[in-house]
Amino acid sequence: MRWFVSRWLPAALLGLFISYLLALTIFLLQANSLLQQARVTFDEFKVNGITREVQNSLGELIPRAESIRQTAGGPLIQPFIALSGQEDQIELAFNLFDYLAPALPAIADFAGVDEQKRYLVAFQNSAEARGTGGIIGAFAVLNLDKGQIKIERVGSNYILQHQPEIPIKMPQEFVNIYRSDPAIWMNSNLSPHYPYGARIWLALWEKQFAENLDGVITLDPIVLSHLLTVIGPIEVQGKEINSENVVRESLSDAYLRYEEDNMGRKRYLVEIIEGVANAILALDSDKARLAWSLARPILDNRVLLYSTDKEVQETLNNSKISGVMSRQASNEYR
Repeated sequence: MRWFVSRWLPAALLGLFISYLLALTIFLLQANSLLQQARVTFDEFKVNGITREVQNSLGELIPRAESIRQTAGGPLIQPFIALSGQEDQIELAFNLFDYLAPALPAIADFAGVDEQKRYLVAFQNSAEARGTGGIIGAFAVLNLDKGQIKIERVGSNYILQHQPEIPIKMPQEFVNIYRSDPAIWMNSNLSPHYPYGARIWLALWEKQFAENLDGVITLDPIVLSHLLTVIGPIEVQGKEINSENVVRESLSDAYLRYEEDNMGRKRYLVEIIEGVANAILALDSDKARLAWSLARPILDNRVLLYSTDKEVQETLNNSKISGVMSRQASNEYR
């Protein structure tokens, strides 16, 4: 026994240590190569936004990133990550990758790289909860056309007209549970299955404005707070709106300030949204930081996407950013 301990145990430990160093070296080389390629992709994104080149580069990055992700989750690499001092940021990046990777093959088509796309941007007011987050308190129409971004209009839910019945056919169980309530704009997203709410919103929009939009993007005031960390404060009605107070202003203080003036509260919310949108469009740099600021809201299901393009939507459905609920045990309804 002593002979084994004195001779072979140190050799075994040395072998394990060498194996660990080898595995760590391979991981670091792979990670460095991936980061170099990702940096090139981000440089292209910062200059030109989402392009086919960015899309193609993402297509190459995804399988490599998946391999790195699996290696990083192993027992040899986890201690190194824990000692790096960047464990939280690395974990956030890995979680974001897991969340978004299945949707990335559709990102260029969704962003209107080859043809114009127009989206309803629904700002959910989580002070008045609904299945996907909150009522649609305000809206915008976003125009994406070959890298160019325009806000066509911004408005409050005051101008949105309800219908007596849901303007599209819905599954029978949906009808049994919600009946005709979702024909009212503010109740259209009673179901937590996001595509149902998005489809009803688009149908109501077409009924009122005779326009066929290409999909829906959903945000909320907490998303605005993260965006404001990059674009900085804005001024609305003589008051500074920043990352620290935008949620409180939108979901709490405005209700008190405009207790006797509901229309005034709605205008105030629209002006906040418009101010943030204009600040984003005026931002010449920091596109990568702006995109990264959405990481936590995306993981919290505060940013959701729906496309009327069947192929794009099928790709989005593989990712949680689609807001698709499991169809088992009627999870798309409750």
